[in-house]
Amino acid sequence: MNATDQKIHANIEARKQAELMISLMIEAGAECADRVLYFQNLRQLFDELSPPPKTRPATRLATPEPPPATFTELMTDEESREFGGHQIGFGKHAGARIDEVPLAYLKWLAGQITTTAFGSNLAYYLASNRITSEQGGQ
Repeated sequence: MNATDQKIHANIEARKQAELMISLMIEAGAECADRVLYFQNLRQLFDELSPPPKTRPATRLATPEPPPATFTELMTDEESREFGGHQIGFGKHAGARIDEVPLAYLKWLAGQITTTAFGSNLAYYLASNRITSEQGGQ
């Protein structure tokens, strides 16, 4: 059995055990005089005893700080070349360099992820003189 199969098997077994425990807890709750209080306490204990969820460390491209909202200062040509050399790690163009992705898609993407550092940097990149002049001011 390879590592993937082992993980799948372990997940199935853990699910079976969890289902068994839930059914036992429901049975025990049926015998409790105050079922609402029983399930509230059960939930509290579950939250206290559950391991914290796994989180992936945030990754951030080495890019300039997000621009001011008004773009009073534009990204320099050097900064835009550096940013454009990064690969997009998600979506339709995952793995492509930012400079290779169609401008229409980048504009759409920037509008979708406005609250992230990458979204701010992408908008800053799109507003740069190099990009607007190369794209004919589109």
